[in-house]
Amino acid sequence: MILDVIVGDLLDQRADALLVTANPWLQMTGGVNGAIRARGNQTVQDELNRRMRDLGTKAVPQCTVIETGAGNLSAHILLHCVAIDAFYGSSAEAVARTIESALRRAVERRCSTAAMPMLATGYGPLGAEEFARGLRQAIRTCAVALERLTVVVRSDE
Repeated sequence: MILDVIVGDLLDQRADALLVTANPWLQMTGGVNGAIRARGNQTVQDELNRRMRDLGTKAVPQCTVIETGAGNLSAHILLHCVAIDAFYGSSAEAVARTIESALRRAVERRCSTAAMPMLATGYGPLGAEEFARGLRQAIRTCAVALERLTVVVRSDE
């Protein structure tokens, strides 16, 4: 797998799957999900709301990955990655488990490319180094046939 780290806008990336941040309530209120919703993708939030009703819960556990359509984005699917808990806590290990699950799902859906932000670093408590530790662990333990994974950061910092 080729791993790229670039500065840019995740939603402008050409990839089969976008791994996007998500909170345990699957509400697209801010960060990457807020940007998805702002681009006219209310259908994605509607799909998440239906999924929560089908699951019969108000929140999903940390490390859950929920798949939806991509609305009007160029990706084929969105994989909503819940790398934080209900108190916005996280760890490199939780990030690793979440990424592993998302990458496996992407491959199951016949995706060859994926792009993602740094999970649990916006509203979550982690810094770039902790995210990178989780990403390294996920890549080491999750031998998937994905051709390229692009990590998109907002700035050089």
